[in-house]
Amino acid sequence: MDTRSIVRERQWCGEVHIHEIESNLGLAKSIRQGVTTILDNQERVIVLEDDIETAPGFLAYMNQALELYAQEDRVMHIAAYLPLTSYHWLLPSSFFHRMMFCWGWATWRRSWDYARWDARQLTKELTESPGGIYNFDVQGTFPLSEHLRANLEGRSSTWAVFWAASIYLNRGLCLFPGITLVRNIGLDGSGENCDNSTEFEVNLSEVIKLKSIQLRESLIGRFYMRSFFRYGNDSGIFRRLRITSGRLKHRLFLKMNHKAYANQ
Repeated sequence: MDTRSIVRERQWCGEVHIHEIESNLGLAKSIRQGVTTILDNQERVIVLEDDIETAPGFLAYMNQALELYAQEDRVMHIAAYLPLTSYHWLLPSSFFHRMMFCWGWATWRRSWDYARWDARQLTKELTESPGGIYNFDVQGTFPLSEHLRANLEGRSSTWAVFWAASIYLNRGLCLFPGITLVRNIGLDGSGENCDNSTEFEVNLSEVIKLKSIQLRESLIGRFYMRSFFRYGNDSGIFRRLRITSGRLKHRLFLKMNHKAYANQ
């Protein structure tokens, strides 16, 4: 069954308005135009793509978060997805981070007004910002800037990295749940824009208890995200030691080869 048929299958909420486009605009234009069209007429939007499975508490969490932080301009994005790695038990029920995930998300018109789509200008401003590209790339653990560069050079046509950069440059915050409320089921090789991967597999939470928290990036959240991007699903101490040992051996190997080459 295709997406259009599923949309018409039931009365998903109080009012259902279906807006269809005959031709496929592609991922980037579809999201940008779709979100902009909704926010031209509404104050807030919740965005789901057709490969996202939601937990029972997803909609309640998104609506509560949109209401709770509606007047807080620094809060620009509500994320429903959280990757899984070691030490997840350290996380609070919700936390703020400077980066965003777009597998099930929400925002307000006041935030989307800051979205910018000029890759060259965004790259320039990120380079000149405190911490530069390194901080934007989650302290060098996730190559967000490479996605921006790929768009600049015409090797890619996406939207999420532009939104991520827009949030970052405005010192925006993204709210995350302590346990994920969505799962991407398009990572089995069948999806159009994602490769086959098990790295992002997660168990869904039933419900998130949401309360107002301080408007600042969580240190624990930053450690957690950096750990996932650097080590994957297993960021425990033994894996860290193995990887560190491997890096040291590799550096020693390169140093020995450099000396040997210099003596030739």
